[in-house]
Amino acid sequence: MNITYGQQTENFMAYPLPSLNHLSFSVHVKPSGKKEVLTFDMTAKDEYEFDLWITGIKALNYHWR
Repeated sequence: MNITYGQQTENFMAYPLPSLNHLSFSVHVKPSGKKEVLTFDMTAKDEYEFDLWITGIKALNYHWR
């Protein structure tokens, strides 16, 4: 699993929200046995929600290794 911050994926580039770039992130996951990487793009409504999502996703990743 990998997290990229900002609006760097194809989906974000197709539908950019420049004023929300600092609240956007993408989670990239490669399921076992699959060749393709799945991407979940998210834009939070505020910095609190952004921090909550990032902290939760990192905690899940740490415990699922």
